[in-house]
Amino acid sequence: MEFKEVKLGEISNINMGQSPRSEFYSEFEGTPFLQGNRTFQHIYPLIDTYTNKITKLANKNDILFSVRAPVGDMNIAPVDLCIGRGLCAINSTNSNQEFLFYLLKSKLNELESHSTGTIFSSVNKKTLENFIVKVPSDSHQKNIGRLLSNLDKKIEINQNIIANLEELSQTLFKRWFVDFEFPDENSNPYKSSGGEMIDSELGKIPLSWKVQKLNDIFKINYGKNLPTKKILNNGYPVFGGNGIIGYYSNYMYETPKILISCRGAASGKIHISKEKSFVTNNSIVLDEKQKNYFYYFKELYKYNDFKRYTTGSAQPQITIANIKYLVYLTPNTNIIDQFNSKVSCLFNQKNNCEDENQDLAELRDTLLPKLMSGEIEIPDHIEVNEDELSI
Repeated sequence: MEFKEVKLGEISNINMGQSPRSEFYSEFEGTPFLQGNRTFQHIYPLIDTYTNKITKLANKNDILFSVRAPVGDMNIAPVDLCIGRGLCAINSTNSNQEFLFYLLKSKLNELESHSTGTIFSSVNKKTLENFIVKVPSDSHQKNIGRLLSNLDKKIEINQNIIANLEELSQTLFKRWFVDFEFPDENSNPYKSSGGEMIDSELGKIPLSWKVQKLNDIFKINYGKNLPTKKILNNGYPVFGGNGIIGYYSNYMYETPKILISCRGAASGKIHISKEKSFVTNNSIVLDEKQKNYFYYFKELYKYNDFKRYTTGSAQPQITIANIKYLVYLTPNTNIIDQFNSKVSCLFNQKNNCEDENQDLAELRDTLLPKLMSGEIEIPDHIEVNEDELSI
């Protein structure tokens, strides 16, 4: 497969953003507006701001490229929208927009090295237009772009499924354990059907429910120190303060645990580990004393703001001593078992989607440089279709 060397400006149109004045901003009316990469997601950004005055327009499917720190963040315009100074819109001159997106993604480190500014890095239109890239024939561009795009679209579908599963479990949790409308012995909503409520330090609670301290419910421990040099690219997942940070040859916990980030800027964040995982000392581990309570507390802690128990300004942290006496409502075992039976299947589906996304992302990231360099070639007679994607 032959590649030719061209300037980015020869194969694309680059439209630099310009921000309207703030008095033209709106939360609800006008043209969708993005100032920068603040609401970027996996492929498409969230729209939470609008403008009544269009300065620079990005068309639907244009590549939205962050030209200010961090230089190189990219999304795709889901609709026609106005772009501000933090973005430019890029579109391909030969309609191979998907290829151009991944070509830019493969060159982000080089592009960032061309940025200027000592405090906030940025790139200008001239730098982008003169940036040298290598491209194959139009037909190869089409197949490369479609293959990589299909992987990302599948990841996005899974992310939407995960979000829906989370919403379902949260809706059920709120109805049962916030509104107290769990099923009574006759399968009717407890509170609205006249279920007995008693006084507690947390207010009115259903009869037979208890208020307990955190250390009565869980064995509370810190994770273990793991030197960076021991973190691997495969093995058992290692959870740091912000989720999975790598892999290790051994695991600490057979089953998932509730983790509270306890060091640095992430202090207070809640994570759920996976089966057979290692947890570093950047997290506090809540290890159940009563195994059937896991799913209940998994959902409960989404309602908690542990950041308020953070101490230290230079190095924020949360200690076990700060949280072990916090009190929580614990339903009776029968209600917990019913909740678990409903939520566990949702949790398993979510885990499956997350695992598949990890595999898809690794495949995409492995293929990207090899396809862009010609190390891997998609034969001309093979046409990549979205419905043929599988892993």
